[in-house]
Amino acid sequence: MKTILIIALWGMLVAMTAAAAAPSSQQERNWFEVFNLGNSNFDVSLWNTPTGSRENVCERTYQNMTAWERRGIITFYGFTSAFSGARSSLSMIPCSQEKCDPEFNYRLFRAVTYSSPHCCHGYEKASDNDDGCSKEVEKVPVVEALKELGASSFLQTLNESGSTSLVNMLTNSKQLLTVFYLNNSAMGAVRNDSRNLLKSKKRFIKSHVVRGLLYSEDFSDEETLESLAGGTIRIRLILDAGDPVILANCAPLGDVIDHVAKNGVIHQVKKPIELPKYDIMGYLRSREDLSVFHEVFGEASILNPSKGTSFTIFAPTNDAFKNVSQSLLSEIIASPGRLKAVLKQHVTDFSICGVMLDNSSPCTLIGNRLQGSRQGDSLTVDDAHVLESDIITTDGVIHIIDTVFIPEQALLIPEAFPPSSLIVSVTEEADVLTILSDKENLTFLAPNSEALQDLLTDPRASDRGWLNQVMRAHIIYALYLAHDFVRSDGTPYSHFEVPQPNDDENMAKLRRAVHLMKLQCGRVVRKNIEMYNGHVHEIDKVLLAPEDNAWDVINEDSRFSIFAKLVRRVGLESVLQSKNVTVFVPTNDVFQSLPDGQLERLLDDDSLLEDTVRFHIARERMCLCDIKRLAYPPPWYWFYTGHMETYLKDVNLFVRSTRNSVMVNGITIAEPNIVSSNGVIHVVNGVFKPPSPLPRFGFMFDDDLGLFGK
Repeated sequence: MKTILIIALWGMLVAMTAAAAAPSSQQERNWFEVFNLGNSNFDVSLWNTPTGSRENVCERTYQNMTAWERRGIITFYGFTSAFSGARSSLSMIPCSQEKCDPEFNYRLFRAVTYSSPHCCHGYEKASDNDDGCSKEVEKVPVVEALKELGASSFLQTLNESGSTSLVNMLTNSKQLLTVFYLNNSAMGAVRNDSRNLLKSKKRFIKSHVVRGLLYSEDFSDEETLESLAGGTIRIRLILDAGDPVILANCAPLGDVIDHVAKNGVIHQVKKPIELPKYDIMGYLRSREDLSVFHEVFGEASILNPSKGTSFTIFAPTNDAFKNVSQSLLSEIIASPGRLKAVLKQHVTDFSICGVMLDNSSPCTLIGNRLQGSRQGDSLTVDDAHVLESDIITTDGVIHIIDTVFIPEQALLIPEAFPPSSLIVSVTEEADVLTILSDKENLTFLAPNSEALQDLLTDPRASDRGWLNQVMRAHIIYALYLAHDFVRSDGTPYSHFEVPQPNDDENMAKLRRAVHLMKLQCGRVVRKNIEMYNGHVHEIDKVLLAPEDNAWDVINEDSRFSIFAKLVRRVGLESVLQSKNVTVFVPTNDVFQSLPDGQLERLLDDDSLLEDTVRFHIARERMCLCDIKRLAYPPPWYWFYTGHMETYLKDVNLFVRSTRNSVMVNGITIAEPNIVSSNGVIHVVNGVFKPPSPLPRFGFMFDDDLGLFGK
């Protein structure tokens, strides 16, 4: 039966893979419909014969993914997915992982080229059974078509331009044109604009006209078009709430798209297309209120035009620089590396319009994400308010902001923490703050506030020399990322999983730090904080080796006096002093809440008492995370699922883990990870009862789990 099931599942997998590799015509149609912006010519299922034999049938090719950005960065601003959540889901992916892998086999995330037939300009199908496009569309010149569309204000501007040649071109020319027009409402806003956009009406109209016939499906992301006015129009293809949108110099196309005229095709835009007058540096130079940013930006040579890409600049005003700590600003400007990190945080290597910033998180050149959001007319990026947006240049877009972005990559390690924080005061007291400021290529395992508060309760913390030695153990003079020494959940690797030192002093120190972290049952709670002079990983323990063994810890804690009494009664102190033990200890309250007679029964039967104590001691040092891992082992450990070998011969403890708790033999761990020099103690809220008779091979079914109490 199992063999038949495996064969059936394998057959389904092969069929699904074949379907993904060779899409059916219906699949192609579904993909095509994602990009269909209303042109009825594009219905793939209606074409029944080869293109060459069809009358007045033209063919276009397009890809299901058109916004793979320069250098392989995925932005999901283009027509990359049919799902509305695709753009927002990208914020879960680190910038460094947004690489386009051409070998990626899932069709949804692979660029697939399609060939799409359509009626040539001016023709349409006479019927659904027409293999070609035999019916000629009744067409009128562009000017007449604009009248039919109600664009009277746009036409008024054309007539007021005084250019007979331009009017004739839009009326009688045999040359095909693409026209972007504004409706009367949008033109009203243009006439009231304080920038006097209609100073040259002729140039205004020419700015909205391109030679050639460009339907919506002909546009490519980041493509630049040459307008009749001589300036460039940059096209962006984006998803807005899952719907495809085309931007022309950040002006969104409106409701009228692909309207056919005798001598062209017409698209409505929701705001005027403004042609660039400057490149990025030229525009920054022209603004007095951006002089500080222009000066430092020009000297750093951040932009590389040879890459052939566009850029987006978030340019802080001079007032924004005044709001930065002047001492910090002076230090950053004096360091070319730190200054370049700050400036790279203000640049992306693709053009981003204001409409694209809402609920998006583009990556900057330094490798961080910016979080954009909009509330009403207010647009913010991280903590900065956008004062002016969509300033078009020949090589990108500029947005003016009121805040200077200072990324962690531009800060020294101590500057990652507030000046009043405990970590700063402790490192200063330990005389290691200067090391964290002056040295480069460091890895700092920074204890969090709770761990440092525990450290300061140690009587030895008043000894500055001892404190210096402790804190130096947290500094490694080499760069290590978290994946070098901890698992994805922040728990440390075992000693054999960390690379061997190979006479490398820093690797040996890392292994020592990982060993101390594991002894403490510690974990990394924030990882890979990239600073200018190193990496910071926040940990929840101070790297100190515990001094007392498990027996000493239990014997000295008044909460465990009954359990300690039982251990002494059967003479198992030496077991709790041996290497690598895990002890599950019930508190006095648990023993006192046992049913009447149970504790007395234990005390009267030395054999049962010894078995019970041994049943609470496991033979391996295990923190809570290790016990959890037993409940969900890898497939090749299936035979050992959830079992812990104890000091009671041939009997194991059974582990179960839920979302909120870990249970051993059905009893919850109430307080985990009390560490000792030779093991770990976990407080449990019940007493484990050894099975009777003892099972063979150490395995028990649920019905065999005996408990004194819960």
